[in-house]
Formats: sequence, structure tokens, C-alpha cells
Amino acid sequence: MKTTLISAIPRKINEFAPGLHPDRYVIPPAERNDIQVLVVEDSFYYKPGLDNTTDKIPVLGEEISRSIVHGYNSAQVGYGEDACPALFWVEGEYTKEQAKLKFKDKINEYLTKQKNWFLALVHIGDDDWQKTGRHSAVTNLQRMACKELGFERDWCIEVAPGPSNRCPVCGTALKGDFPMCSNCKSIINPKKYAELQKQGIGVTG
Repeated sequence: MKTTLISAIPRKINEFAPGLHPDRYVIPPAERNDIQVLVVEDSFYYKPGLDNTTDKIPVLGEEISRSIVHGYNSAQVGYGEDACPALFWVEGEYTKEQAKLKFKDKINEYLTKQKNWFLALVHIGDDDWQKTGRHSAVTNLQRMACKELGFERDWCIEVAPGPSNRCPVCGTALKGDFPMCSNCKSIINPKKYAELQKQGIGVTG
């Protein structure tokens, strides 16, 4: 069964599902007062069977969408029951215009939750800045939230990633040069991730 992911998040979503076909689910950033959608179809993965055979295991689109939404939202700093990114899924296949009409109330509900999430991110940014006075202590995710709310902060300046890089998805500090975030499992460096997988080396930072 087809499902539709609906996002009003002003940043790109790039979720990796190892083993599934396809294994990558990408939603572009949503413009202010707009949404983006991604139709998710049933998928499958291969599982080794008996006598050197391979079994094809089906996965419902509903399971994939539920996993993407839960995995992405719950991994975010500042996440709470009423404070989360504006990302959810619905049954069926919808275009952006169809979704905006049919799910207007639900979109507005999630926009309210997203505003609460932005506020939580800014409060965390304020605390980190007060403790350290360092721009590197504040994530670009927190800076995005600050700008989306129209706030002004001394720490709201984009900082290029350096040796102590943070995950661009959830803001968690990355250890060394591991290609996968230890918190939200986002793939930071797909090329290195593929190389380490071939070598059978653990990749979680």
C-alpha cells in the first residue's frame, strides 16, 4: 500500500534504509508556509535462505513511512510530545496540492509542534552559548530555528564544520571521522560508509 510522507521542515531530509530497495528516501526542504511530499511504496529486502537460496522479504510502505518519521523526529535535540519537526505520514498517494487541502488541519497541528521545537532549540542554544561563549557550541540546526522564529542572537552565525564536526541532521557531536551519526544513524559520508561496509568494519560514531 502506498503512503505519503508530508514535511514542512525547512531543511532536506535524507534517510538511509540499509538493505531496502530503494534504500534512500529524500524530501527537499519546505519553503515557509508550504510543504513537500514523498510517496512511499511497498519495498523488499533479501534474506539468506536455506541451501544457498535467497528469500525476498516484503516490507509495507506503511512500515517504512512509520520508521522514517519516528526515526527522524525522535532523534532530534529538543524533541518532545508537543515539540517535534513537522514530519508525518498518511495512507494513500497524494500530490503536494492535494495534501495541503486534505490534511490542512494536521499540517497546522505539526507546524505548531515544530514552532515549539524551534523554541526548545533556541533555549538550548542560549544555554550552550551562556556556558561557553563559543559559536562551535551551537549547532546550525539551532541557528536555523533561531532564524525561522525571527529571533536575533549573538550566536546565530553559520559556522563552517571543522575537526569537531556535528551531525547536520540532529546536531550530535561526531566522534573522529566516523561516517554515521551515533544518535540518529544518518550517513554523513556515504562513500566512506560503503567502503567500511565492504571491509566489515563498524561505522557508528
